[in-house]
Amino acid sequence: MKHPEYQIEKDPLIVCGCGGGGTSFIAKLLRHKGLFMGADAGPLDARKWHESRAMKEINTVAYRHYGFQRGPENHYLKGDAEQNIKSLIQNISDKEKRSIVIERLKMGRIGSLGLVGFSIPRELNIFWGSQSRDVLWGWKDPKNSFMLPLWKDLFPGAKILMINKELVKSKVNSGEGRKFKE
Repeated sequence: MKHPEYQIEKDPLIVCGCGGGGTSFIAKLLRHKGLFMGADAGPLDARKWHESRAMKEINTVAYRHYGFQRGPENHYLKGDAEQNIKSLIQNISDKEKRSIVIERLKMGRIGSLGLVGFSIPRELNIFWGSQSRDVLWGWKDPKNSFMLPLWKDLFPGAKILMINKELVKSKVNSGEGRKFKE
């Protein structure tokens, strides 16, 4: 068993990328091909989303632990965005600090954030639901991009799929109003 602490047989596939960059489309394709992306990932035939609420919650709590909070437009980069990003990268790059955060997240010792009943094992139980834990699995969340060092500590054999969609002034993407390269 690869991850006996969580009774998980296989390493995950972690899908990363910028919001609006095609991660939902890729996640939907992967789900249709049999990759389990969470009992709480929404309907298989939905156009968007395909994100596990439980895995997003782990990322959100980790962000909050590093001092990120949602700003007025529902963005995490409240205040000086450049300084916030530098601070996050510096903190998440420090293996010693990361292991303290991981231990607190595992044990639910994050009362300073006002979170009662949160822990990684609890959220993973929500993610898996009644699904057998010996299937190919993974999840997508744009916040994975910043949290990769933390996730690689938890699941060292995880595979990473980074989605990068180049913005250009050539073609309008349906519905989003953004322009993408053909």
